[in-house]
Amino acid sequence: MFTGLLLAGVLFAPAFAGASAARDQGSPFARPGMWIWYLSASERGDPDRIIRKAKAHGIGTLYIKSADGTRTWSQFTRPMVRRFRSAGLDVCGWHYVYGTRPV
Repeated sequence: MFTGLLLAGVLFAPAFAGASAARDQGSPFARPGMWIWYLSASERGDPDRIIRKAKAHGIGTLYIKSADGTRTWSQFTRPMVRRFRSAGLDVCGWHYVYGTRPV
């Protein structure tokens, strides 16, 4: 069973507990993560507020939606990744995939 806390479009979740993540402490998957669907709905889209909230809750990795189906999302950009990484956060994009045989 998954447990987490959803606040304003942001899911605060415990770190992935996979065996390989536990062995590799340098992996972004070994750190507690925060899932973001819409950056604009997370702390009003303010990167500094997102960073403060992540740090206040011990978050080390941001999982930010980067694509949906066959379309990329414009919110996942190099400058956005650089901003969060400069604050000490790992950043991973996630892609929502549809269908039984995704390409």
